[in-house]
Amino acid sequence: MTKATTAVKRAASSAPQGAAKAKAPKTVKAAAAAAPAEVPPSQAPEQDMEWCRPAFDLLDFLADDLPPTCAVMLRAAAPHALGAGAQARHTFQAAMVDNMTRLSAEALKNHRVAVESAEAAVSALVREKEQSAEQLAAAKSDEEAKREAKATAAANMKSAEEAVAAKKQALEVAGKKMEEVKSLAQIMSDAKAEFEKELGETWAPLKAGSFPPKEWR
Repeated sequence: MTKATTAVKRAASSAPQGAAKAKAPKTVKAAAAAAPAEVPPSQAPEQDMEWCRPAFDLLDFLADDLPPTCAVMLRAAAPHALGAGAQARHTFQAAMVDNMTRLSAEALKNHRVAVESAEAAVSALVREKEQSAEQLAAAKSDEEAKREAKATAAANMKSAEEAVAAKKQALEVAGKKMEEVKSLAQIMSDAKAEFEKELGETWAPLKAGSFPPKEWR
């Protein structure tokens, strides 16, 4: 129970005599200013008292914060208190206006606090969203850099594999040529050995002139 509710109950049970007339908030003042000159508020239904609608709306807004008995009492007293001129209000009516003023001020204060809290929450969410967007952008940039690095590494690997394949092929070609050279060298070596053998067999008789005439051919 709020302080204003307690004040309403206290004013309803024992309103002090000679209390000073309270100033009403804008909503209550507007209802008082719009009241007709001759008001029979105790008998008129609410739909015929549009001039008191701001006060009724305030009580509807505060319904969850007020005990039902207090809400009923204030709703019944509002037309009486607000329908009377400021100078014509008796002590109880002035106390009712004063307490409705307090309730209005308290509701306005709580509303402002709620609005400020909501704005702070929205600001926090906006900052969080901005941070999340920055983190997402950084993650995407990092992913793109890694993708490019992977593509570059793959290209380098492919180039290296192609170079190895080319060197292997060149080595195979060189190996085949080496075999051909070895084979040719062997043929030449065999030919040389055969020549030297024949030379050894024929040079000495030739030098000595010991070949028979029929073998000169």
